[in-house]
Amino acid sequence: MHGFLGSSSDWKNIINGFLLDYYCIAIDLPGHGLSEIDESTNSYNIENTAKYIVELLQSHNIKKCNLLGYSMGGRIAIYLAIHHSEYFDRLIIESAQPGIMDNIERGQRRNRDKELVQKLISQPFSAFLEFWYNQPIFKTLKNQKNFANLMETRLQNNPLNLAKSLSEIGAGAQPSLWEDLKRIKHSCLLIAGELDAKYQKIFSIMHKEIFSSKFIIIKNAGHNVHLENPNEFIKVVRKFLRN
Repeated sequence: MHGFLGSSSDWKNIINGFLLDYYCIAIDLPGHGLSEIDESTNSYNIENTAKYIVELLQSHNIKKCNLLGYSMGGRIAIYLAIHHSEYFDRLIIESAQPGIMDNIERGQRRNRDKELVQKLISQPFSAFLEFWYNQPIFKTLKNQKNFANLMETRLQNNPLNLAKSLSEIGAGAQPSLWEDLKRIKHSCLLIAGELDAKYQKIFSIMHKEIFSSKFIIIKNAGHNVHLENPNEFIKVVRKFLRN
């Protein structure tokens, strides 16, 4: 599962590294890519997003699978592992957190997300993308040779749908799952980039809370590890799934 502003196409090169041994499904999360979700109240929130994913698995008669999520997709993966654990075997989380624990901090993030929603709907989408990827956390991603192609795929999203996603499943809207991490019984791999100090710190704490977890730092990568160092990412995930 991809992150905010992404789509299933983000995983194309990664999936190519697994096809000989695994059947892979990459989805467009609500508000992204070609996803079509009803417009009822809270249709994009984390509870309903998890429900849609379970329904997708059921429609393909998939009783159990491995689950991989990046950033926003990683937050959803954590929720699924806690609330729909019977559908999943192993869990791979890349650069994601289980929500914001502190109520005041979460409220501040919710207000910031509201400001971002206004930017999304009030200015050209290309200007919003430039603003978003100028954040320090994406500094290393912008240095990648395929960054221009990444921006082209981002422009295929609908900013109005992205605004709804940010409002309902952004980090400010999501309830904290920190207290529930001990409920995760799956083998879990936590992946952070060498140049992403924020998520190294978060994962060092999560690693202590999730009983059967392994924490790996991948060199020459920042926040978006699977795009910045795809070969090492594939190698690490394949080894985790084999063991």
